[in-house]
Amino acid sequence: MKKICFLFVLLLAFSGCSRETMDMTPEKAAEVVLTEYGENTGFVRADEDFLTTNFGSRDYVRESAVYFSENGDGNEFGFFRLSDEQYSDEMIAAVEEYINSERQSVQSLASLYPADELSDRLQRFDSATVGHMGDLVYYFITEPTIAKNAVRRFRG
Repeated sequence: MKKICFLFVLLLAFSGCSRETMDMTPEKAAEVVLTEYGENTGFVRADEDFLTTNFGSRDYVRESAVYFSENGDGNEFGFFRLSDEQYSDEMIAAVEEYINSERQSVQSLASLYPADELSDRLQRFDSATVGHMGDLVYYFITEPTIAKNAVRRFRG
């Protein structure tokens, strides 16, 4: 329930006119998510090497904030603020490529070492949420119900 509440608060932060959305930075969006997850969640902010390795170096990305959990449960989210909304499709494709690559890695591991934990992670990849609001591209890799709720609420 707490996770659903955090998505509601995040969506409230994103709601309103497009001008307000333009003021939502990746850092502010991530802060809302982290606050709702709580202090003991173990999320770590990805460094520039992680971003460049996994999403490429893109001149049109003005700011980014990507967080993943340290405990190995596969929960992850990220926000990318673009210099222009016209690059949204390109950035979404880069995020989807990253998610597919990560899914393939976990799938390979799961075929060698079947475990419930790996099956749970695969379900998170299968229900990953990727989208954009104005110049802000976002993604969530989390439990299937949370991802569905996020998409429903983001799209209104």
